[in-house]
Amino acid sequence: MNDEAFAARVRDALAAPTDGPLAACFPAPLITAIVAGAEPHELGRLEIALRELLAALSAVGVPRGRQFVLLGSLVDATARATAARWRGALGVPVLLHDPLETPFVPGKSPSGDPYELGSELREAEAVVVVGPMRAGTDGLEGGPGLLCPGVVSARTRAAWESARATGGRAAATAFALDVERALTVDFALLWQSDGSLSAGEGRTRFSFLSSATGDA
Repeated sequence: MNDEAFAARVRDALAAPTDGPLAACFPAPLITAIVAGAEPHELGRLEIALRELLAALSAVGVPRGRQFVLLGSLVDATARATAARWRGALGVPVLLHDPLETPFVPGKSPSGDPYELGSELREAEAVVVVGPMRAGTDGLEGGPGLLCPGVVSARTRAAWESARATGGRAAATAFALDVERALTVDFALLWQSDGSLSAGEGRTRFSFLSSATGDA
């Protein structure tokens, strides 16, 4: 699938999300954090998806001045150069997640351990996740993995890795879904390798995709 065809699919998905109109998720000009990540070979698609999403959010009343992109740990070694290029191309702040910064703690695990996420999310009034929907062989990229381990602190990542080591991918996915329950992802835009897309309310999309792939 070429870039033009993929962009058209993204626009179609944003025009008719599974869980209702995009505008319903953004009833006011909310400060919107767009958490994004992809492996190196998918950065082209990620840029296309971000460009279309930023335009769609602007069209429903979230101006670019209230949007920013947070790139997680799922970008390649040229992450800084990619972020710098995208700032100019996309016209919004593009930040790189630092797992060692003072974290934002939106909630705790059932055992009382804090879920620590990127400090950049502290001021966000809405959160969007964008990237591939599938989990790779290492379980790091795709779906809820874009949030955790994508933009969590080093300590929360270590807890996630411990869950994966003891319980496999299903436990890692369950951990990531628990993190999302603490933060709440308002909207997710995700795609498969064949270019098919899923767009809608984050928790519903993550849970559906995890169930469909047997990850949770």
